[in-house]
Amino acid sequence: MLRLCVIGAVIALVGIFTAKSEAAPIRSCPGVAYGDNVQFYNITTRNIDCRYARRLAREWEDVSPLSPGTTRLRGFDCRARQTGYTMDVRCTGGRYVVRFHVTAED
Repeated sequence: MLRLCVIGAVIALVGIFTAKSEAAPIRSCPGVAYGDNVQFYNITTRNIDCRYARRLAREWEDVSPLSPGTTRLRGFDCRARQTGYTMDVRCTGGRYVVRFHVTAED
């Protein structure tokens, strides 16, 4: 009987330590225009509010004007890649994630 209790306790502990934690929900934010010709859209976040995400997007455009590559900004590593006429940007910093698309009209 004691043996079954010990085995049950071990199984319960293994289940606790191997349980996968759920990811934070993705928040979809409204897009924003910046200047005369830059549009940010498809803005999504994890663990961060939309206002901060839009501010980060505008600052990214100031530092890395529509060019692919990696940029360090406000403690985030932002990776941008060209997708047709738009840039797909993903910024991560710890448990925080901001993703957005940028397009510029001539």
